[in-house]
Amino acid sequence: MSRHILSTFFYVSKTSKNGQMRDACVQYMLILLKHWTFAHLDTYRGQIQDFIAVAILRSKRAC
Repeated sequence: MSRHILSTFFYVSKTSKNGQMRDACVQYMLILLKHWTFAHLDTYRGQIQDFIAVAILRSKRAC
């Protein structure tokens, strides 16, 4: 995933009501965390933290 579409990625991950879309966003985030350097990730630290927090809350509700 290229850096220029991350704003769209974060928007979709927060607003989508489609469970498959949200699951796909989690998978993309995993790829980013595994393969991007810290310098690239640090730029988006706040958004990544928000993404993870929302994903955890949604997973708790699904249980």
